Amino acid sequence: SIASPTAFSRASRVKRHVEKLGTQMKIKGFWQIRLAAMLSQIGCVTVNPETIERIYRGEEVSREEREAFDHHPHVGYELIRKIPNLKEVAEIIARQRNLETDTGFKGNDALRNLIHTGSRVLKLALDYEQLLFAGESGATSLAMLKQRENEYGVELLEQFSRIIESESSYTPIRQLGIGELAPGMVIHRDIFTKKGELLIHAGTEINLPVYETLHNFTKTGFIQEPFEVLIPEPPSP
Repeated sequence: SIASPTAFSRASRVKRHVEKLGTQMKIKGFWQIRLAAMLSQIGCVTVNPETIERIYRGEEVSREEREAFDHHPHVGYELIRKIPNLKEVAEIIARQRNLETDTGFKGNDALRNLIHTGSRVLKLALDYEQLLFAGESGATSLAMLKQRENEYGVELLEQFSRIIESESSYTPIRQLGIGELAPGMVIHRDIFTKKGELLIHAGTEINLPVYETLHNFTKTGFIQEPFEVLIPEPPSP
């Protein structure tokens, strides 16, 4: 994802939705699902960033480019599975595009249920992100996903719909300097370097890695302040 700002931003946006689903549904073992969302696009390090951009936008690519992209969940799986205590995380990553992916996993029922739930959560968040990136509205994207509710499950889709609807509760767009940014704010407009290269996609939530990226690029003069952001409304007392 370092090589592809598009993949990095996508993982950030997907993680935000996955975290909210985990909080609402009180999913057991959620840290593994959250980590799988954070690392879901790590396999994209082997894919040309321009190919990733075109595929996310729903544009035509060559057969070789499509095969390279379709292979990225397996690449991510291979990168993560040998790390101690992250085997289930790797299994979720492997199934992010195809829930029926068979890795030969041999675990108990509890771990299989965790992987099954985590894979559906991650796939739902990724599929929603894909539709948005291709130009669909939030409402249209949700309607399209509900046509495939057997794939995700009715309860999961209902919870996800509530999350998306709640995201309308943002304050008007603000233009802020680097010193005014805070975790939880959401980038409203794509951020480009002065050379015209995409750095951070709109819709990306500001967390520590995103902030550090913006801070470093601002400090070295590669991007220019201010940044257009959305600020979530504080929860009702």
